[in-house]
Amino acid sequence: MRIKILVMVVAVASLTVGGRVVQGQAAAMARGGTNFNFWNMPATDCEVREARHVIYRYHTNKAEIDASLTAMYAQGQRRLRLMLWHWNSVNGVVAWVLRSDGGAFEPQIQANLVAFLAAVKETGFEEVVIAFAPVGTNQPWWWAEWREDVYQENWNLVYATTQLIKSVGIPYVIDLGNEMSPTNTHTVMKQYAAKLWNNFTYWEGTARTIGFSVNSSADAVSLAAALSEVYAWNRPVAFDVHFYGLLWAGLPDDYTLFMTVHNAFKARGWNQPWMIGETYYNDSAAADGYKRAMARSGRRVKFLLQWPLSRANQCGNYGGDSGVPKWFDAYSSRGF
Repeated sequence: MRIKILVMVVAVASLTVGGRVVQGQAAAMARGGTNFNFWNMPATDCEVREARHVIYRYHTNKAEIDASLTAMYAQGQRRLRLMLWHWNSVNGVVAWVLRSDGGAFEPQIQANLVAFLAAVKETGFEEVVIAFAPVGTNQPWWWAEWREDVYQENWNLVYATTQLIKSVGIPYVIDLGNEMSPTNTHTVMKQYAAKLWNNFTYWEGTARTIGFSVNSSADAVSLAAALSEVYAWNRPVAFDVHFYGLLWAGLPDDYTLFMTVHNAFKARGWNQPWMIGETYYNDSAAADGYKRAMARSGRRVKFLLQWPLSRANQCGNYGGDSGVPKWFDAYSSRGF
C-alpha cells in the first residue's frame, strides 16, 4: 500500500521464519497477521491517522496499542508488519511520517520503536516484518537524477534502525522499500534499489530481508526484468508481493494478479517462495483466490499479512477502515 503525499519452488530456497529455517515446498504456511501501523482506525473517519500512528504515539498511548496487540493475538494472529514512513524534516512532515534527517529517527521515535517491538514479543507474536517507506524527496521514484546525499540518509536510516530491531530479540524480516521494486522504465529507481540491496546484504546478509516488496498492479514482465538487474546473482530467498484485486476499474481479481506475477517471475527463474505482505482485511474471496492460484502455480506462500482495509475501500487506500484489526479467520481457516 503506497500512501500518496502531493509455486514452482526451488527446494533449497529458505528464509528464517519465527527463529527457524524452513525449506522447500514441504514447509507449511506459518500463521500470518496484520499490517499494524495505526491503532483502532474507525470506518467513518479516515483522517485520524495523525493521532493513531503506533510508533509516533506509543509513549503516550501504550495501553491502547498494547490492548490491540492482545486482541489480535487472541484471534490467532502471529505475525505483524510495520511501515516506517520517513522524510527529511526540512519538508515539514506530518506526524505519521517520521523525521529521518541525519540518517536516524529522533530519540523518542527510536525508544518507541524498541518498546513497541518488545511489547509485540512479550504478547507472543513470532515475527515482525519492518518496511521502510521513504516519501516526498526521500522517495527515489521522484528523483529526476541521482541524489547521493538523500541516498546516504536513507541507507544510514535503514542500517541504524535494523540494529535497533535486532536489539529487541524478536525474529524479523526487513523490507528495504515498500513497493519500491522498479520496472524497466525507472532507471534511477533501479540504481537506488541495486545500491541499497548490495549495501544491506554486504553487512547483514540475505536471510532477514526480502529486498523490495512488489506492487502486483505494476507491469509484471517489466518488473521481473528490472529485478534481474537489481539483484543479479545475489538473489533474495523470498519475495513480498502485495495484492488488492479489483481495487479500481480494470484491475484484475486476486487470483489473476497472483498468476500474472507468478508467470512473469517464473519466466525469469524467480522461483523463490512468497509472503503476501499486503491484502484486503479478513477477506474470504481473496483467500480463495490465493489458494486456487497456489494450487495451480505451485508457488509456495510462507505467510500472509492483511491490511486493515475492507474491499469496500472506505478510506481510499489510506490507514484503514477496520477498527482494531483483530479478525483473521477468513485467512486462518484456509491455512494462512
